[in-house]
Amino acid sequence: MDGRELTFALLNERIEGLPEHPSVSTKTSRREILAYVIGGVSAVLAIGLLNWPIFGKRWSIGISAVLVVIEIVSLGIALFPIVRRPRLPSFSAERRDLADQMDFDRIHHEALISWLCSYPSETLSTLASYARGRHERMKDRMPIMLGAIEKLGVLPLVGALLIQVKSYVHEAKYGWLDLLVVAALFIGYWMALALVFQRIRLEQMAIYLADAANRSAVIEGASRPGTAAHDTLVHPATAH
Repeated sequence: MDGRELTFALLNERIEGLPEHPSVSTKTSRREILAYVIGGVSAVLAIGLLNWPIFGKRWSIGISAVLVVIEIVSLGIALFPIVRRPRLPSFSAERRDLADQMDFDRIHHEALISWLCSYPSETLSTLASYARGRHERMKDRMPIMLGAIEKLGVLPLVGALLIQVKSYVHEAKYGWLDLLVVAALFIGYWMALALVFQRIRLEQMAIYLADAANRSAVIEGASRPGTAAHDTLVHPATAH
């Protein structure tokens, strides 16, 4: 224990500091942020040129098409990070990757549990119970707020791109209704993504705290004279 009171903010800070396996990292890199920015700027410029063809109709449509390609490539880079070691997919390779991830995560999982075990088991149990309750309430509340949007993945973004492409193919202007639909798709996607990450973090906290509470209770029981665990540790030969 480092002397600080155990809070959810402190636990979240420790979880944020855990290294992630490269193949499953959820942290946004500078490259992904730059790709989002480029994609967003390209989308705005493309929409603007379709509505206000300052370079003439033909040139504006051509430039808008190029900007849409840039937007698609940028969002593809942001949503699907480039794998460091490209290879042909196979079931055996996926199983090996899973085993590597589990070995990698287990070491850091045990380190975090050991740190939590330095706090009293009662404190850990109380926080674990509260985290479980918040997690269950969030699971019940998400369908009310978002419906099934969180299960669609990147489909809202794909739908927004299809609306743009349809406008180019038919040489139609991007109306206010189209803009509102695209904005709603992007906002819905980000809301769902943010809530999913919050739910995952709550679940992580509950699991870590419950595991640490159980281990801490065993340690405390083993160090308390008169208990079976203590007698086994002190007099292993005479314990029944």
